[in-house]
Amino acid sequence: MASPALLQFGSAIALAQRLLALEEKQFADPLLADETAAALRGGAAVLMVAALELFLKNRLIECVEKLDGDLASVPFDQLPEPIRVKGAVLSLERAIHGPRYGGPKGDVARHPDVVAAAKRVAAQRLDPAAFGDTKSNPGPDTVREMFKNVGLPDIFALIRPEFDATWKKPEATEFLADKLDEIVKRRHRVAHSADALSVSRHDLTEANRFLVALVQALDSKLELHVAAVRAGYTFTG
Repeated sequence: MASPALLQFGSAIALAQRLLALEEKQFADPLLADETAAALRGGAAVLMVAALELFLKNRLIECVEKLDGDLASVPFDQLPEPIRVKGAVLSLERAIHGPRYGGPKGDVARHPDVVAAAKRVAAQRLDPAAFGDTKSNPGPDTVREMFKNVGLPDIFALIRPEFDATWKKPEATEFLADKLDEIVKRRHRVAHSADALSVSRHDLTEANRFLVALVQALDSKLELHVAAVRAGYTFTG
């Protein structure tokens, strides 16, 4: 059964897919200096990464919510060490510094959140929102860190068999990290410099297929991991 975050990802990336379909229907490839075509491709490049970021945020929060809500049957001290230790640090950091966008500023404004976070840590409760921060940069380093925080180190190696089964094409060892880095950097280039004329249709089509396969593999691994933790052992293979 697909997680809510996976379903939301499907809806989000469908927006990028619609832009690609519209661009392919109306314009030739390679792309000439057409502003509308460039806008469609640039929009697709940005929306794809936004869909990934939405998935990462929501899926990690979902997983930690399940674990926090199940502490009666899975005692806190039996959770994987990264979840317990990093969870406390992330919760306090988030309270001290506030959300990346929005939220009260300054020590006085942040004080109630810091007190609440300290009480949560002392009570051995998890802060799901603290695990879902992508820092607006869902590149390979961020993905590695987010999954390491919930007890899944070296996530790209862990999901590689399932990804390969979907991708059906031999690739280099670092393909997942390298391709994700390429896709995220393309998004940054388009978003910050409006440089979309150099974005090829092939690159976007491949990026779409890659992100779908990547997210499906990540979603499946998290589902197995949470089930394993709730059953009393840590899944890492």
